[in-house]
Amino acid sequence: MPVAVAAHDADGELRALVREWDDAVLRNDADAIGGFLADDWEITGSDGGATGKEAFLAHIRDGLLIHDEMTSEDVVVRGHGDAAVVTAHGVSGGTFRGRPFREHERQWNMFVREGGEWRCVQTHLVPLAPPPVPKRASVEQMQAFLDAFNRHDLDAIMSFFAEDCVFYMPRGAGPRGDRYAGRAEVRTGLAKRFEGIPDVHYGDEQHWACGDFGVSEWTLTGTTVAGKRIAVRGVDLLEFRDGAITRKDAFWKIVE
Repeated sequence: MPVAVAAHDADGELRALVREWDDAVLRNDADAIGGFLADDWEITGSDGGATGKEAFLAHIRDGLLIHDEMTSEDVVVRGHGDAAVVTAHGVSGGTFRGRPFREHERQWNMFVREGGEWRCVQTHLVPLAPPPVPKRASVEQMQAFLDAFNRHDLDAIMSFFAEDCVFYMPRGAGPRGDRYAGRAEVRTGLAKRFEGIPDVHYGDEQHWACGDFGVSEWTLTGTTVAGKRIAVRGVDLLEFRDGAITRKDAFWKIVE
């Protein structure tokens, strides 16, 4: 229901009203929502279309408009006597006429105080671009990464790594293998692979991705500078952040 307020507490009361309004929308409670609205209230949606109070509430009562998400963040109240402008941004989601929607919106609401109660007379929604979705590991990315190895293209290979990347070799002085940290060291470590096995190639590959983790399985073949022929199955355990590789941990089978 509309909130009766004293003039000096308009800011706090309108913030509380916005929370109550959001809750009513999530409950799809047309009567409660209508209590916040003036009789001549009108909403201009993010598509530019305008709808009056009775038509809007009828959509809710008839089940044509169903919300399952409604948020209002960074609420700002600008009071002007018995009027106030309330702005916020948030997400509105649900279904309209059976079709799902999820809108990131800038909300603009004009309130007036009538008989000591605040009611909204105008709502205007402006669409906002959704926040960027963090990049995750993908099979396609790992294949492109392996393709760069098979071209022996260090510049292309390094374009997949984050600045603070770490590379663990399959062998070394310690149980985890030699470690290279940072793009410069990782580039040096990878260059040693191409220097030691000039014709190195990765084939029979398979890749798996899950969130920020990836596994790349392959058969490494090539001939060392000493003339030894190598054919070994191995895997890379890969960690990603925003689509860039932060850790590459290489393992080879031991061939006897």
